[in-house]
Amino acid sequence: MELTDAVHTWETDGFVVRAGVRELLALGFPPPGHPFWTPDTLAGMALRYPALDLTPWSDAADAIAEPSTR
Repeated sequence: MELTDAVHTWETDGFVVRAGVRELLALGFPPPGHPFWTPDTLAGMALRYPALDLTPWSDAADAIAEPSTR
């Protein structure tokens, strides 16, 4: 069994989808706006955790991809 299999359980999935940004940051998730959050990684997270609200991360990624023209 790989480590990722051991930590990816129903219990952790349930926690992840109920957690807020601060709790996920405490678990080691990169913060919104971090270069880790590409369209591919966001899509992968959406597949792995379909009930997780990825809005903070996708909004930050969109803001970086489309800088303001002020």
